[in-house]
Amino acid sequence: MGSTRRQITDEYRVEAVRLVTESGNSMASVAKNIGVNYETLRGWVKKAKKNANGQPATSEPALTNDERAELVRLRKENMRLEMELSFAKKVATWHAKNQP
Repeated sequence: MGSTRRQITDEYRVEAVRLVTESGNSMASVAKNIGVNYETLRGWVKKAKKNANGQPATSEPALTNDERAELVRLRKENMRLEMELSFAKKVATWHAKNQP
């Protein structure tokens, strides 16, 4: 039988720690929301706090302010484009149903 254990990436760990440190939500609620055991998440946060710069150890450098601003802009643009696509699909469906 194969293993059902999921592989968790460094990026996932970094994002989980960020949720705990920046969201204001409790560690227990974040763990429940992302589907990770509380003790596992606590270990990630503890490890992140041990690092000198406060960031979890990853192979990628932290984002600069410009990169972070661009990421925010791109996420907003992506959300807008997804809404436009959703609307276009609804319009196409409506037209298809109402054609003689």
